[in-house]
Amino acid sequence: MPSEKLSDTKMADLKSRLKALGNRYAVQILEVLSPQTGEIIPELGWDEIVDGILVLEGHEISKMREGSERTQEQVIYEEERGRLASGGTLYESMNKLVHIGFVQGLGEKGRKNRSFKITHDGRLALSAIKTMQGLIGGDTEVSKMARLLLRHKNFVSLLPGQEKFLREIGDVEGNLVIQMPPGSGKTFLAMIIILLRLQAGERCVYLTPYTSLNRQIIEEYGELFEHLGYSVVKYDAQSRVTEEDLNRADLVVGIYESVLFSLMHQREWTKGIGLAVIDELTELDSLTKRVQPQNLGTDRSSRLDFLVTLLKERAQTITLSSRFGETEEVLSWLDAEVFRPSFRLRPDEFLVTSGPDGAVVVSSDGVQRCICREKNLIDAVHEHIGDYKKKSMLFVVGTRLGAEELAKWLAKSHPREAHEGVLERVVRPAEVTSLTRSLSETLNCGVAFHHAGLQTSLRGRLEQEIKEGRVRCVVSTTGITAGTSFPFDSVIMVFDGSLQFLGTRSRYLQISGRIGEYHLHRHGGRVYLVFLQPSRRFRTVDDLRERLLHSQLEPLTPNAVDPSSFTNLVSREISEATRFKPDSLKERVLDLLRGSFNAFIDDGYLVKAERDVDGLIKWMKNSQLLESTGQFLKPTQKTRAAIDAGLDIIDYERIRDPLASLKVIEEEDALIDILLEFRLVQSARPRTVMPSDIELYLAELAKPEGWLVELTDGRNMVKKQVLLDWISEMTMAEVIDNAERTAEGLKVGDRPAWGSGLDDGDLVSLVTWSSSIAFTISDYLDRVGSNALAERFEVLGNQLKYGVKQDLGESDLMTLEFRDSTETSSRPISRTEARTLFEHGYQTIERVVKKDIDASKEGLARERFAANCGLEEDLALSIYKSALNRVRERLSG
Repeated sequence: MPSEKLSDTKMADLKSRLKALGNRYAVQILEVLSPQTGEIIPELGWDEIVDGILVLEGHEISKMREGSERTQEQVIYEEERGRLASGGTLYESMNKLVHIGFVQGLGEKGRKNRSFKITHDGRLALSAIKTMQGLIGGDTEVSKMARLLLRHKNFVSLLPGQEKFLREIGDVEGNLVIQMPPGSGKTFLAMIIILLRLQAGERCVYLTPYTSLNRQIIEEYGELFEHLGYSVVKYDAQSRVTEEDLNRADLVVGIYESVLFSLMHQREWTKGIGLAVIDELTELDSLTKRVQPQNLGTDRSSRLDFLVTLLKERAQTITLSSRFGETEEVLSWLDAEVFRPSFRLRPDEFLVTSGPDGAVVVSSDGVQRCICREKNLIDAVHEHIGDYKKKSMLFVVGTRLGAEELAKWLAKSHPREAHEGVLERVVRPAEVTSLTRSLSETLNCGVAFHHAGLQTSLRGRLEQEIKEGRVRCVVSTTGITAGTSFPFDSVIMVFDGSLQFLGTRSRYLQISGRIGEYHLHRHGGRVYLVFLQPSRRFRTVDDLRERLLHSQLEPLTPNAVDPSSFTNLVSREISEATRFKPDSLKERVLDLLRGSFNAFIDDGYLVKAERDVDGLIKWMKNSQLLESTGQFLKPTQKTRAAIDAGLDIIDYERIRDPLASLKVIEEEDALIDILLEFRLVQSARPRTVMPSDIELYLAELAKPEGWLVELTDGRNMVKKQVLLDWISEMTMAEVIDNAERTAEGLKVGDRPAWGSGLDDGDLVSLVTWSSSIAFTISDYLDRVGSNALAERFEVLGNQLKYGVKQDLGESDLMTLEFRDSTETSSRPISRTEARTLFEHGYQTIERVVKKDIDASKEGLARERFAANCGLEEDLALSIYKSALNRVRERLSG
């Protein structure tokens, strides 16, 4: 009985509180009295409360100067103010709020100078009301878009930084640099701005450094944009996207290099860009401390500099990143404002080292110190965490092999319960290789490894399982830190001499931020720096502590050397004119480069650029890429065709003569040799970059040493074998095993050529990029009238794209997509299914539909097809339906 009476009391109290909030002006009073995040609770008098309510209602406070006439706005404001102040409703509502305990009255009741402040109960009540109302007050365009995105994401609250943005930032008119920690909601804010620009009829681009980030953006926001009637296109090497798709798109989500390619070649779709959002601006900082022939062109910081330089002159520019040093330089360069919330959450940080009596775990501030029983430092981390099975943990290491080996060790030494269905969702039967078998073994023990050697699609499924909390122990290379926040309780960075990416405080913050600010806000978090052995960068644990935990943030400093991008920029200017004078061309190029960040921070950059333009023009003349017409120069007909087709001019000069000598009946290995000369194909693992003389000149480098030439020649053998095996329809596992055997026999001098094999994801990248180059060569050959050879490279592009022999490369069967009874969405036909159809006489989509049409026979053509094609009946009928739709589309189109 006492509990029932207590319950009745609580219910009566709740009713009285709700009744008080139902009075007119009650909620507005609480809003006026409520402080902003981090501010002191104000004490306000009646005049300030009245003014605050009028502001909430949309009025501007308009004070009159002595002796001046009142404006119409001032008259209206004074009338509204008098109405509020003279009526009894406001005072009555305030009395009820004071009585119920939501507001505290200060001073004697009835006195004019009495003031009020909101109580803790009042703030809780206001928070509850805001939650029911959608959390965002006001009726600005920004707040409307925020409410729309909150509903789409099914979020019940904004993060502190997002609240501050909505409170302080109106419609963003100019360029803006947003600096917020990982996982604090930067992308959400960018989407608000994108929606506003799309409503204004402007095309937008969202630029990311990695395909995984592209995928994440599309997965999280693509459906919303499509629902609102906006076309969204994903643009990267893994996407099947045409120029027509890009021309129609309202929003293009692309990686840096893909969009830079379009800008360099002045594709039509880039001419209408109104807003550019650049994610991870910290990529503008170079990781390359010393440029060498083997790493020339691998640093993307200079490419990002070119990209932003070309975009900021034509589009509003928004950048997203965590903090970096000397932000004012970037603000001046971009002519931008900065949004940088002052409050930051920070995880607990610990250094883990070996001691004489066991592992030593010390907090970064030196306050906490404990000696663990375990001498193994990874075991010590688990001991320090406690019940590790209840915690999610991310281990970050420097190499793929290191990630795999540590994951296997953790699966044996610290196994966890594997969630049901995870393995089946992550690893599909068709993807079984030695690498995915290893992943399957660790997943069965609740542990995963993650690196770029896994296929992109598999990584995407694994990341989804991690985000949803079904995989709670992950060992990864630094690639997992690329912009995606996961719900990890602890991040453990293992310094074993190989973690070269992690050399600055800003990079450290990027990795430690994988905990995510939302998770940090709700549950806290820990970061462990495990010092296993010294390296050139960190010789002692004190070096580690000083550089990563206590040093100032470094400024962004891009690499000044990227011969390929520089050459393409010159080619871009050449293609704009029928003919040109060298000096005028040089001035146009220098004028563009003056807008770069490199030129902004380095006075000597343009001096070198001027020398490089002169050298490049001289090389192009000597290579007969340009021809003279009096005082003018102009590209040859074939050079212009190469530029228009999208060929890198250095690549083109390298393959021009071998390509001209090719015959249509050449064996496939001769065609593959052409592809291996392209920098894009060379940059796929195992890396085979071999700079040309003009690249070495532009980079001011000497010729490569003999060991690099020997290593590159050996790795080219591996790549050639991989591509030939792939287009002979070997399985992925067979291709990789063959490559491993070839790589094992390679030597540089008398030493093994380490790192010459490749993983699943490397294979996908290699064949995808090779296919893209084959199509580009085909385009060039078509432009210069070599139609038969152009068609052969088109077929080769299909062979590499789908992993099929020449006969299937010439067929359109591989373009079929269908949905069978076991699939929830459509999928492309597999090469095994296509080969079965081909061998049974169905060589094209049209043959699938028409081969079994026979009026003299009973039954339907599709039923005869299902019986004759060699495939299981339900699968065959699904394929027939898709083929029939394609044929009808052709006839109607």
